[in-house]
Amino acid sequence: MELKLELVSDLETFRSLRLRWDRLVQASSRATYFATWNWLFTWWSIYRNVDMQLRIYCIYANNRLIAILPLYAGRSRKYNLIGFTWLRFLGTGENEEEEVSTEYSDVICLDERVDEVIEFLRFCLTSGQIKWDKLIFERVLDSSLIIRLLQDSTDSLRWLRSLAGVRYIIDIEHGLEACKNGFDPTFRKKVEYYFRRIEHRGNYVFSLTTDHNRIADDLESLRELHTLRWRNKGRTGAFTSKKFLDFHREQMNYLMDQDGLYLLKLSHLDEDIAMLYAIGYKNRFHYYQSGFESTRYKSIAPGHLTINKSIEIAVKNRYKVFDFMLGSPHSYKRDYGCQTETMYNLKVYNQGSRSRLLLRLSTLGNQIAKLGRTRHTEPTTTL
Repeated sequence: MELKLELVSDLETFRSLRLRWDRLVQASSRATYFATWNWLFTWWSIYRNVDMQLRIYCIYANNRLIAILPLYAGRSRKYNLIGFTWLRFLGTGENEEEEVSTEYSDVICLDERVDEVIEFLRFCLTSGQIKWDKLIFERVLDSSLIIRLLQDSTDSLRWLRSLAGVRYIIDIEHGLEACKNGFDPTFRKKVEYYFRRIEHRGNYVFSLTTDHNRIADDLESLRELHTLRWRNKGRTGAFTSKKFLDFHREQMNYLMDQDGLYLLKLSHLDEDIAMLYAIGYKNRFHYYQSGFESTRYKSIAPGHLTINKSIEIAVKNRYKVFDFMLGSPHSYKRDYGCQTETMYNLKVYNQGSRSRLLLRLSTLGNQIAKLGRTRHTEPTTTL
């Protein structure tokens, strides 16, 4: 069956895709909330600038939307004289101090059409049907369709891969006790001790935000607790950015209407001492962000208390997977007995002369950076 590629480059057409886009995300077993129309359209509305242009590639079969490659284009400032064009996934590429950190970006595709869509996209990327000099893909899973596409294109594409981190997930389908049996035994005993301690002391209350009118106040509590935690480490944290706050205020209101917002608070008397922000979508419960008072309440580990309470909530609401999302290879998340999958940042180059020049410049830059490193990191590899 012949496939057709259509480019969406204007906001109104992007807006009109909403229903078809989300039906596709719902039908794809791979796609997460971070591939939904609302997440990506909100991101584009808040973070776009004059140097960015929509490059959403829709794939149709008999006028049926079967796949989307959600990208945008930009022009290089670093190599302005060359004037090359890079493509990124929507939801990525913000300034570090305000980034949403969209994860699991990938081709959105019907499960039964994956093979033909990957082959078709490979042709479009290597034949010039999609115009680009460099692809920049961040925080993609090792099992992603993009990496599968690239692995089968080594004759026509060159790519640099570097470690982004590790995805941590827990299977919670079989109940809370089965989930806890997978914890590190020593860690589990500590958590149970912390729960007994707050129960004995009294005046500790867990609560979920269930009212739109509470979102603004609870988002502010989350911002304060998150900022305090990072300030104690000598850093600022993302919640100091107005764009970041605007983005998540929009997400929280939308998610509450979809019964997908889990904003969990731990309070002691009249003081908020921990907040956890999670997203429920399809069968997954995504632990997105948190903040907690890490000095005066250190003896009860409020961060771990809220995580464990949120796992209990996820089980109660019949989610099958608790997704910790991206962490370092040595994250505390290992104590929860998580399954792991490597995530990568990718830079991709084609056979064009400008792209080959950029590859040489990037390789040289990596070599120079290695000379200045004072600690070991996973090496960058060229494939």
